[in-house]
Amino acid sequence: MSKQTETPPSALSDGDFVNRVITEYLDLYDEIKDGDRAEHDLMPRVVDHLFIGALGWAKKDYTQEDDWNDVRFYDEDRHPAIIVEGKRRDVDVEQGIEQVFRYASETPYAEYLISTNVDEFILYERTDNSRADTATHHGVSARKVANINFEAIRNLERGGSLADELSAAQTQEISQLRRLQKGLVTREERYDDFSVAHPQDVASDEGFQNLLTALSTCLEDHLLPYTLNAFDYFMDRYEEYDRESSDLERQIERLKDSGHDDSEIADLENQLADLREEYDIYAQFYEDYRTWVRLSNRQDNDNDENKDVFCRESVYVQLNKVLLIRIAEDKDLVNRMISDGGVEDYFAFWEDFTRYVDRTYIDLFQIASEEMGEVYDRLYSRRIFDWEIRDTTNPELDEVIQRTLWHLNHFEFSSVDRDVLGHLYQEHLPPEERRCSGSSTPQPQS
Repeated sequence: MSKQTETPPSALSDGDFVNRVITEYLDLYDEIKDGDRAEHDLMPRVVDHLFIGALGWAKKDYTQEDDWNDVRFYDEDRHPAIIVEGKRRDVDVEQGIEQVFRYASETPYAEYLISTNVDEFILYERTDNSRADTATHHGVSARKVANINFEAIRNLERGGSLADELSAAQTQEISQLRRLQKGLVTREERYDDFSVAHPQDVASDEGFQNLLTALSTCLEDHLLPYTLNAFDYFMDRYEEYDRESSDLERQIERLKDSGHDDSEIADLENQLADLREEYDIYAQFYEDYRTWVRLSNRQDNDNDENKDVFCRESVYVQLNKVLLIRIAEDKDLVNRMISDGGVEDYFAFWEDFTRYVDRTYIDLFQIASEEMGEVYDRLYSRRIFDWEIRDTTNPELDEVIQRTLWHLNHFEFSSVDRDVLGHLYQEHLPPEERRCSGSSTPQPQS
């Protein structure tokens, strides 16, 4: 049976999962036989048998560096979720632990850290340093969740299934590898978790570059695709409104000209008022867009080009709002609202307070924006580019905002000063959008 047609790891029972891991590892041992082999020969085989064969990852999901001794598995946003440090078989696996912690210090996204020399496999899960069983290196704390001696397992005497010969402790250790399954590591539910053990300081060079990458992910993968689709939807809805309202206005005008019964005119006028209320956000969007086209002197530009530029400017305004709220939170200018405990507290409060009304990340962002408006009114007062966040019941928009907040929650902004913020503003925002947002860089004071 090919690996593509095997039962997915998530569908296996614990016993079947352990059996699959052992089977893949025995196949690995059959390939490498005995003797010393370099990392560049061993690690591709570990990846192929354990991660692809037993844990559900694909070849497109990882990269290797430093002649294969550093392997990284990525989530769908191409952020490293698992880091593996590989050693030669004659090297103590403990020697790779500090090194993999150092790699993890370079990114706030890595959740699992692994050191292996093939024969022994040590797995750490990133956590804060409040637990008694954590190890800390290079500012990263993690707890050991598995230490598997595969060589000892291979050498077990067996009359039947090797899994039947395992001790309870060995079975439990191998079962811990389930947490490395792609389906669990990249699960949608992880975006609900705003507890980040080690947010990365954006004042550091690595933190700054990782923040730029995260902002690019939020822009190109989440906010912009949604906004481009929303533009088409809003324009279609406006055109629908324009047709229906024009038809009602013509009917009203004809009835008035013919001296028709006032009650029928009043009925049509009520229909028109209801229509205007229903389509208000779409009519306002169209007026804002026309205003932008005029103020930008883009009346003669291609419609598709105008759409793309308008949507990008709209997205940059919203992304800058989120960014400035995060900075203000970490500098204690406002209460924590869109990060860490603030998100949890917000939804916990409304869950206890209301019975029928659900609150969303759109609501949270709008409330945080209102609060931030007391600190920096210029950016948070109603603007032309706020059109795409007015559709407060849209689940797609809610998911986009949730993921944007989740990504920026991985960074620490308390050390940001004017120089760093100015550099970030210059790097993150292209010149045309900087002119749109204002000529000067917003400067929250510490």
